[in-house]
Amino acid sequence: MGKRIRCGAALVCCCLLLCGCATSAQERYERGQMFLGFGDYATAREIFQQLGGYADAEKYALYCAARQAMENGNWALAQANLRLIDPFASSGWCLQYIDAARLAEEGSLAEALAGFEALGSFLDSDARAQALRAEIPARETDRIAALIENGRYDQARSLLEALADSPERDALLAQCDAGEKELVYTQAMALYEAQAWAEAIPAFDALGDYRDSAARLLACRSGLYRAAEAAASAGTLDAAAQALADFRLLEDYLDSAAQAQALSARWETNLSLRDNAGVMPYVVFGSYPLGETGEPMPVLWQAVKLAGDTVTLLACQVLDAKAAADAASFPLLFSEAEAAAAPETALPTESLIAALYPNEADRRCPATAYALAQGVRHHQDGSAWYYLAEAGEAGYQRAVWYNGQVLQVDAAYEGTGVRPILRLSLSAYAFTQGDGSAENPYR
Repeated sequence: MGKRIRCGAALVCCCLLLCGCATSAQERYERGQMFLGFGDYATAREIFQQLGGYADAEKYALYCAARQAMENGNWALAQANLRLIDPFASSGWCLQYIDAARLAEEGSLAEALAGFEALGSFLDSDARAQALRAEIPARETDRIAALIENGRYDQARSLLEALADSPERDALLAQCDAGEKELVYTQAMALYEAQAWAEAIPAFDALGDYRDSAARLLACRSGLYRAAEAAASAGTLDAAAQALADFRLLEDYLDSAAQAQALSARWETNLSLRDNAGVMPYVVFGSYPLGETGEPMPVLWQAVKLAGDTVTLLACQVLDAKAAADAASFPLLFSEAEAAAAPETALPTESLIAALYPNEADRRCPATAYALAQGVRHHQDGSAWYYLAEAGEAGYQRAVWYNGQVLQVDAAYEGTGVRPILRLSLSAYAFTQGDGSAENPYR
């Protein structure tokens, strides 16, 4: 088609030359437009350049140069000329065409397609859009196949989901499924060989009957069951926590459910106490006379520190009044199970009290009725003096006064209170009830 137009333009040119008569600027201007219409941009450009400043010949010269550059694929030159004259003639559409063509060359096919579609039938935009519609799916499937080959299954699946149904898409999905399963199987086998049973179980379970996954799953459950049994018999809180988690993961395998239930009854409250140690939960442990009658009653504590499985409890009240020498070994009463855990009592250190209660007023502690009956030094609001572990000057002991200040008292004075701490291994003693609140302490 372009060749026929150029031949027609050449014929017209010959006819005009044969006329031999002088032509006016307007006639040459119209002749330039005629060659432009034939698509002979070189001839049209030369004519318009000869016309110089006549009418808008200079703009037409640049426009023709731009259209010639577009035909040669010289987008930069075409773009530069068109920007000088935009919006003259169809410069704006040409610039859009160049943008779309560049996107196509760069591989941004979807963006290029949108650009050509927006141009409708301008130049060959419709034909290029049709070509891109056919090319994009093929290019996309090649890209997806490369992703699958390189093990990038998530990306490939995401792109496949955006494609229309086709045999090629179905085949790629099947390849993606197979690749993903093999990857999961390889990862599961690595866990299996490392005897990481708990992590391998869900991996093999998800694979169903893929290769020997069902047999591997059974072997993993057997391995985890044996590991859970060993942990359950270790007798430590950490081991019990692991065994409980493992038996629960095994669900109905052998007697795993019964094992989990037994472990929960023995250790669940201790695990809750440990998990909530940061909020200083309340605990009942041991007995001591609390009322005026001197009858032993359960003692309320707060869990104030946790190191490993050892919890430090601080009495919530001043329990008695003694001389400093007698306060250090506080005679709490323990049940057989409590005594078997070998709890240790002591006096709180000044650093512990300061860390727990930065404000002096919060260091005040009420005395029990029994302590008051023993003559503990106290304020009218019930706040009593109590010893700290540190000795003071000769003959003195550090203590918290009724107002919360840390001072020192006569070590021989029998009216200073005792607010003991107690250290207890949570692996040696099991709390089985309560939620850690003051109203329902662990016990």
